[in-house]
Amino acid sequence: TSKNTIESHVSYKSDTEIHLELEESEIIEFKQTFSMDTRTNKKSDDIKFAALREIVGFLNTSGGQLLIGIHDKNKEILGIKDDGFDGDVDKYSRLIMDVVASSCGETAASLVQVAFETYGAKTVCVITCKKSDEPIYCKYKNTPKTPYVRRGSSTTQPDYEEWGKWQKQHFTKRAKDMAD
Repeated sequence: TSKNTIESHVSYKSDTEIHLELEESEIIEFKQTFSMDTRTNKKSDDIKFAALREIVGFLNTSGGQLLIGIHDKNKEILGIKDDGFDGDVDKYSRLIMDVVASSCGETAASLVQVAFETYGAKTVCVITCKKSDEPIYCKYKNTPKTPYVRRGSSTTQPDYEEWGKWQKQHFTKRAKDMAD
């Protein structure tokens, strides 16, 4: 499970300073929060949209894990308290799942699992995304319906032609259905 994978990379510098000795990759991404802009201390649609793009990128590529509560530069485990997490895992999970379902559809939501892990006094949210058998698109607020994919440790929006090729390579079910 994810806990064992992550736990073996946790480094306790002190009781309060805990780091993750793990790099971002095609299957691992870190975000400090899911919806809070830590610079303004306000909920932000841009921050949510950034997290959604990562989730869709994982679903359209090889699957992966988005770890919320980790500083993506120095990899310090900050926890999700600054994201409005008050210990209610159901409420926090619902927030994420509702945004995924409304922006990406129920199929996408069915491929996403939300779990929580605690290191010291810090709670990290682990969003595990399975690879989808069919293309997943994200439509958040006023953005157009858009596909995203993972390339290395970043998530990108392929252009129209690239997306056509990507679908043939990554969604065999879809390619076969289109050929029939």
